[in-house]
Amino acid sequence: MPTVDIQAAALVGMLAAATGGEPRTTGTEAGAVRIEADLPEQLSPATRNAILAALATADRYGHTHTDDGDTVWAELDRKAEMSGEAGVGGEGAVETDAAVESDAGLDREADL
Repeated sequence: MPTVDIQAAALVGMLAAATGGEPRTTGTEAGAVRIEADLPEQLSPATRNAILAALATADRYGHTHTDDGDTVWAELDRKAEMSGEAGVGGEGAVETDAAVESDAGLDREADL
C-alpha cells in the first residue's frame, strides 16, 4: 500500500491537473496531511468529476466557500500508515469551521 506521502503527491497531482492551479499541502494538529486546492470559477462536468474522483481517495474531504472563492480540501491520516492500515475512503466533510460545507452541498453551478 502506498505511503501517505505518495498518496498526497498523487492527490496533489490529480487536483492540479483538474483545477489548473497549484494545491497547497500542510499538516494538521492531529498529524494528518491536508491538501487544499482553489476551484476555478467555471467547472465543466469532466472537471467536476475529476475533482470528486481525486477527493474520494482521501480519508476526509470538504468544500469551503468564502467571498474570495471556493476551495476543496482533503486530508490523509498518518496514523493509519503507522499502524499498517490503509487510509483511503472519502467519508465527506465533518469540520467545526462554519465556512466548510459537506460534500453534499456541492450542487450550485459554480461548485464542483
